[in-house]
This record gives sequence, C-alpha cells and structure tokens, in this order.
Amino acid sequence: MKTLNVGIFPVCVIAMLFFFGAHISSFAGNIITISSGDAGPGENISVEVIINNTDDFVAFQLDIPLPEQLNYVEGTAELNPDRITDDNLYAVEVSEVSGNILRIISYSIINQPFLGNSGPVMHFDLVVGTVPGEYLLEPTNAIIAGTDGTNIITSTTQGTITILGPNIKINPESLDFGEVALESHHELNLSVTNAGNLNLEVTDLTFDSPWFSILQSSEFTLPPGGNKSLTVRFEAQEAGVFQQEMTIHSNDHETPERIIALDALAYAINELHTGSMLSFSGEHDLLEFTINNMEDFVGFQFDMKLPDPLTYIQGSATLSDRKTDHEVSANIIDGNTLRVIAYSPSNQAFQEDDGHILNLTFEVFGTGGIYPLILSEVIIGNSDGINILSSYYNGSLEVAAPDIIVHPQSIDFEDVSVVDTGQKTVQINNAGSNDLIINALQIDNDAFFIEQETPVILEPSATHELQVFFHHAEKGSQHGTLSIYSNDPDENPFEVGLSAFAFAPNYMYVEDTGAESQGTAYIDILVDNQESFIAFQFKLFFPDHIMSFLPDATHTHLTDRADDHELVTGIQSDGSLLVFAYSMEGAAFSGHSGSIVRLGFEVEAPQAGISYELNLEDVILADNEQQNILYDFINGHLHILEALVCPDDLEINYDADPFDLTGGTPEGGTYAGPGVSNGTFDPKQAGTGEHVIIYSYSYDNGFFAECAFYITVTSFPTEIFNHTVSDGEETCFDALQTIITGGSGHFVVESGAQVKLIAGENIVMLPGTHFKKGSYVNAYITTDGSFCGDMGKHFLAVEEEDSGKEEKTEEPTDIADITKDIGDFFKVYPNPTEGTFTLEFTFMEADDNIKVEVYGMFGEQVFSKQLLPQRVYTISLEGYQPGMYIIRVKKGDRLGVKRLIKR
Repeated sequence: MKTLNVGIFPVCVIAMLFFFGAHISSFAGNIITISSGDAGPGENISVEVIINNTDDFVAFQLDIPLPEQLNYVEGTAELNPDRITDDNLYAVEVSEVSGNILRIISYSIINQPFLGNSGPVMHFDLVVGTVPGEYLLEPTNAIIAGTDGTNIITSTTQGTITILGPNIKINPESLDFGEVALESHHELNLSVTNAGNLNLEVTDLTFDSPWFSILQSSEFTLPPGGNKSLTVRFEAQEAGVFQQEMTIHSNDHETPERIIALDALAYAINELHTGSMLSFSGEHDLLEFTINNMEDFVGFQFDMKLPDPLTYIQGSATLSDRKTDHEVSANIIDGNTLRVIAYSPSNQAFQEDDGHILNLTFEVFGTGGIYPLILSEVIIGNSDGINILSSYYNGSLEVAAPDIIVHPQSIDFEDVSVVDTGQKTVQINNAGSNDLIINALQIDNDAFFIEQETPVILEPSATHELQVFFHHAEKGSQHGTLSIYSNDPDENPFEVGLSAFAFAPNYMYVEDTGAESQGTAYIDILVDNQESFIAFQFKLFFPDHIMSFLPDATHTHLTDRADDHELVTGIQSDGSLLVFAYSMEGAAFSGHSGSIVRLGFEVEAPQAGISYELNLEDVILADNEQQNILYDFINGHLHILEALVCPDDLEINYDADPFDLTGGTPEGGTYAGPGVSNGTFDPKQAGTGEHVIIYSYSYDNGFFAECAFYITVTSFPTEIFNHTVSDGEETCFDALQTIITGGSGHFVVESGAQVKLIAGENIVMLPGTHFKKGSYVNAYITTDGSFCGDMGKHFLAVEEEDSGKEEKTEEPTDIADITKDIGDFFKVYPNPTEGTFTLEFTFMEADDNIKVEVYGMFGEQVFSKQLLPQRVYTISLEGYQPGMYIIRVKKGDRLGVKRLIKR
C-alpha cells in the first residue's frame, strides 16, 4: 500500500468511506472509467482511473481483478495534480487483496472536493505477461463519495489491455509413425497455427535424427489466425526403435522453441502369404504359399486349420526351387489342423528374397461356399534360431459345388379316393455354384409314382418342379420315401417323406329341397357309393317349428334302390328324425348313386324366401361285414318358395282365335302342352278335347315348381246361311267336323265365284243352298288335316297312323335317363371337388368330336361346350351350390356319364 502526501489517516475518514458504501445516491452522471491500452510482452503500461462527474465528490474507491497476464507495479499509483488543490490534502492507497485483486482508495483528508468534472483522477502501472491477447480491467465495488457522505456513482466502464505478439499453437504435439518396413517411409501431418495478434515468424525446423525430415520449407510467416500444415517423413533405413525430437524455432516470446516428440519402429519385412483356392467339389487342387523376406531365413513352420471341404493328401507337400538341402513335412494334428515344418539340416538359407515357397495338395469335397484358411503358430527362423517373422496372411477356399434344396421336405397327399389319382409338386432348387445333376429318382412304395425321366441338370439358381402321384385301389394309409440321387456332396440322396390315405368315395348327402310356405316338402337322402352297402342309419336335424314329419308310406318311403329292406323312422327327443334301413337277408342297395329314401314333411313356414338347414349326424353306411364304410356326408337346405298360383281351367271353341296364356302368372314361367307355342295357345293346333297344359316356374335360388291346368276345346258345326259369294270372289269355308249350308237362310254362289268347303267329317247342304251355273265349288272331307289357309299341323295330323310320315321329335333331357354311371373312356377328378375338376380321356383321336354337358340334380344344365380334341381339360363349378352333378360326355359315337360331388 502506498500513501501519497499523507502522514496518518484519521479514523473518521475510513468510517466515512464505509458510510458511502452503505448509502448510494440516486443522482446520475457520476461515472468511473478504466483506460485501455496495449504493450509488448514484459512491458509496463500506465492505466488511468477516470471520473466524469456532475456532482462534487470528496473520495472514491474501487476493486480491479487483475488477469493472470497483468501485475501491479508497486509504488506507481499517483493522483492527477490537475484534479486536486494540494498534495497534502489528498491521499491514495493501492493494495492487492484476495488473490490478485487490486483495491484503490482515495479521499480528501479535510473533506475537500476533487477538482473538475472530467478526466483522470489517478494512474498506476501494470507489467504485462508474454501471452498475446486482450485482458479486461473491470471495476467492482466502486464508490464515488459526495460531499454529504452519500455514494453518488451511477455507472462504471471497463478497460482493455492488449498484449501484442505472436502465439504458436501445434496440433498434434507428438507424432507416432508406428511400424515402418525397412526401405520404405511413412509420413504424418501436423498443423502450426498463429493464435496471436502479430505475425508469427518461424525461422527454422530441426531434427535430432537424420531419418526424420520436413517436406516443406523450414522458414515461413503466419499472420494472426494463420495456419500451415507440415508433412513430416520417417525413412526406415535401419531396423530399430526411434524416439526423437523435432524443434520449431519462432519469434513466440513465451516458447521460442517448441519440441515435438517423434516415435517410430523400423523393421525388416519377412512375411508368409497363404494362397487362395477356387475349386470344384469332387476334385483335387493345389494350394501355394509364398515368402518375401529382407533377411535370410533357414526354415519356417505354421499350423493351418482345415475347413470341412478340405482333406490333405498325405505326402503331397513340396518345396519350390528356392530350397537348397531343405526338407518339409506336413501332418494332421488335433483332428483338422495341418502342421507344416520346413528346415535345413545344415542350417542353410533359402534362396532369393521373394516368391513361391511351398505346395500342398488337397481333396475338395463339400458344400459350395467360401471358407477361410487360417494360420497360427507361424515362424520364419534365421540361422540364429530367432523368429524374424514380421507378418503373415491367411488365405481362402471357394468351393464351387451344387447344393440341393427341396421344398417341401415331406408330402402328405391327405385323402385320395381309390378311384382317383392324387398329384403333388416338389420344387428342387440348386442353391450352389455348380451344376446340380439329378441322376436317379426312386420311391420305395408302388402306390406313389413319378413320370420324370433322368438325368435332370439344374444350373446354379435354377428350379425344377417334380410331379409326384399317388393312386391305390385299396383303402388305408400308405407311406413311402422319395430318394433324389444327385451330385450334391453332402445331401445324397435327399429323401422326401410321402404319405397318403386312400378312401372309398362313399358319401351321403341331403339334397337341397324347395317347398311352398304352406305345403309338402319331400327331402331326398342320396348316397354316392363306390362300395356296396346293406344298411344305413342317420339322424336328420330339421326345423321342427315349421316342419312336421309325415311317416306314412305315401310320403316317406325307400326308393327303388332298396331290395327287401325295411325302413324305420322315429322322432327323437333332441328334435331330430332317426332313420335307418336294413335287410334281413343282407341284401345290398342297388346302384352307385341316387336317392335311397324320400322323407315327407308338412311345411308351415311364416314366409317365403327363407332357407333352413337340414343337417345330418350319426351317419352310418354298413357293408356286409357290419363296417361303417361312409367317408363323408353333406348337409342340405330347405328353401321356402313363393306359392305358385296356376291359371284357371278354360273351355273354348275350336274356332276361337289363338290367345296369350302369360297373363296373370309370374313372369319368367313357361307353358308346355299341345297347341302351345311361345306362351300362346292355338285351339286349331291343339284340336278338340281336354288338354293338359303344364306351367313351369324357376325361382331365383334355382328351384323349379310346376302345376297343371286344363283347356277344353269344343267344336260346333260351321253353318253358312244368308250369305252370297259374288262374281269374281274366291273364298274358303272349313270345319273341324261338320259344315252346314242353307237351312236357316240362303247360301248362294254366283256365276264366276269360287268356293272351297273343307270338313273333317261331314258336309251337309240344306235347302237354300244354290250354286249358279258358271260358279266353281269344291267340297271335300280332308284326310291329312289340311284346312283353309293351310293352317299347319294339328291333332288330326298327329293322329294319322298310315300317312307314311315319321315325326322326329327332340326329346327333352330327363335326369333319370342320364344318371346311370357309364363310360369307361374318361374319368373326372378330384371327386369330391371344391369347385374345379379335371376331365381326362383315356385315349384321343385327332378327328374326335367332343361335347361335354354338366347337369344339376334337377336336370338344369349348368355347362355345355364343344371341345377341341385333347386329353385333359379343366372345368370349374365355382359359384354353384354343393351337391351332386352329372357329367355327360359325347366323344364321336360314344356316350358316357359320370357323377361328381361338389363340396
């Protein structure tokens, strides 16, 4: 602490300053400012404390924290004489407190105000350091004491001291070149940066080893913020470890010489290299090894782990021409590790310094792929017995081999009918890198078979689809194995498991039935059977709230497929109908398809358009050994149909005009019967008498309904009276039976008139009939049904037996005529089908005409097509209801019928 022109400070003055610190005036315009400046490293700089004031003040105080690069110069603090009245009346104290904080206190001993309103009130000196940069002088705890003892300071302003000079920065601060082979070099970079505010002058770059050097100039200048990259090289000219230094000389005041540590290891190259192999499975191949060396060596040794496809051929190890009297041995140790040792009995060195040194021969056999050839325990020995190995390198084996992939690896044909052939596809893929050759395909069970010829050759990534078939004429499970023999090195043969179950296609199913909401329903239970059965049993669950069983023989009975079978029915407590039939004599039901029993029910349904399930349970088809031969059963439905209202019976005259029948009946129905054509009835075409007319209607769900009504045609005589045929007129009169002229009036044919009278039975001319001279009258009884206008065929024509003409009529298809299972020249499968089936002919001629028709059980045709001659066709029943369908095939002059069940 320094005291200027003051002897002893009264206690009252110090107390006054503390008082100032406790009372801060709200006046403005009293500011303490620290001056700024710059200096070179190690120089002194004078710092001023400036007070600009609008109010008089008698003392001031402040603290200034000094940065590390700034230090106070003892004894340099002085008050500005221009702002005091007398040196003896003012004092200033400067001291360092609390670690490099400069505290300044100045006051008037007699409470005399400082002079003036601006400018420095004092100054002091700081000595600066060597690190260039800007350093802040920020006043804290500042006080300006007014004449009334209050602190009148309003603000402070900091100062900045700038140290001028360059500042060198190095990155990195050391270089490690690692291992460098002899006769080679390695280079690393370092960066020199000037973090100062004056130019950095690098005057020299020096090394303490001749093996290190700089690739750029050793002298350069960097401006403030500048950067330069230097490349340092290490030349490996002699083996050894090097720990050296690089020195950077510059004008940096703090570190004019920067030391960079340099580390390097120079070594001789003595390397063992393992070759690589590209080999085909099943062949022998050679593996070569090389050694490149800077130092003489007399022997070498290594272990190599052999991958699975490699088998060492004993005694095949040979040394190259680089040997002198050297010997080599190779033997398997630890199962799959090959140990190789080469040496000279006379401790002679191998010749030359690079190239082929060893051959090993292997048998290659295994899965295609890439395998590593890994060495261990590697030694390259010199004549002193020292391992001079610097490095070694592993090799690789690439095996080009087929790799068989089979999907699926097992096949279950599931259920196949004894009359059908199942077919499955096996995909064979070559996932290897060489051709896969399938030499043979064998199956150990004759029920399974293939038609593929061998050999089959698959290129890499190729796929072959192998078709496998199953057929067995007897029921039961079958198992087998498909063996695929190929050149796959590790999967030969590849085996695929085969399984199937052969079943006899014995089905029972409920035929879908339609019935009116208030009427009678007849439920047919059908059986398609490949095997004979003598009895059956089932439960039929029906909607008993709308159906009542009619057990009498009129409504419920066995069909003509039964022999001496007895039928037993009974309603069960669970709401089902139990039905069974048997033969005391063990007689079999006839045929292989069709209804076996018809069940009658009275229906009282609330409305039309609803369908009800008809479900079977506990179904048995018993053969003569009391075995249940049923394979499956199919449920059905009862569809409630709109009641069909038939037209009323009619009585009409033969002479009536044709009239329309379609009025008053549901649109879409059809009429059939004598005299009916396109919904029109012609009495002259029908003839006299009572005629049955059938009205048929097809509902939206495919069911048909029909009803009959009667039209009675009455014939009356044709009476011609009060009629004159004039000259030049031509006319014709006819009657189905009798023509009567005259009688009730005249009938006159004038001269020049022409008349025809045609009757079926009689012509009666009564008084009043007069044919004048010159008229032409032709009266006769028709014998061929021809009348006036040649009206065409009617009942007279069809009743004539001796006309010599033969009527050819196309008979309508009747389902009863086509359900017989005939035709051995084609087959259909799968049967049953889910929707699509195959039609296959046993033989085919190029000129065959083929027509295929498919009918439902109601006789409706669902498919008809003329086909080109070929052996196999695919036909779809998608969209049609489950049930039995009839396949009718005409091939040339042959006709065949098969049954097909759609599930």
